[in-house]
Amino acid sequence: MDSVPPGDALGALNNQEYAFQFGVNVGSEIGPYTINGRIQGHFANQTPVDFQSYGFFIGTGDQDNYLKVTLASNGGAGGLEVVYEENGGGFGGVGAPVATMYSDPALLTSTFIDVFLTIDPAANTVQPKYSINGGTEQNLGGPIAIPASWINSVVSVGIISTSRGSGGTYPKTYDFITIERETITATG
Repeated sequence: MDSVPPGDALGALNNQEYAFQFGVNVGSEIGPYTINGRIQGHFANQTPVDFQSYGFFIGTGDQDNYLKVTLASNGGAGGLEVVYEENGGGFGGVGAPVATMYSDPALLTSTFIDVFLTIDPAANTVQPKYSINGGTEQNLGGPIAIPASWINSVVSVGIISTSRGSGGTYPKTYDFITIERETITATG
């Protein structure tokens, strides 16, 4: 996408423009599965500003119930931001959406970043992870509890690009999104 305009699903803003989604029928899936998406480049070698971000999300398909992992401006330094919003608020729909920024100096000089969202339907959790240029996967915090209703039938999966403030438009590139069951090895 050559020119991402202003728009953000965060909190009461709900003026998101560049988020595209599709539904995945997970039915009665009981084993873990992972959504993997690849971000190419890094703001096209521009310094990101004013809440510019792009990445991947899961949720119910609206602007009030989602979990996203994005490459974010982080004051121009770049970072990976995990945002959780339930019913327009934080966990349980209470308070403001929960956003956590993770810094990694290699993010803005990488060729590509893989984002992983490993969903465990039995525990109703999502473990966000990432890797840079095909390297080792790194957890972004611990597993995040999500409502079972987000993942018990059809889960919305997609790409999201946000911008607010005076930064203007910016280009971004995605490579792919995959969804795969996790292999579980029995021990004993």
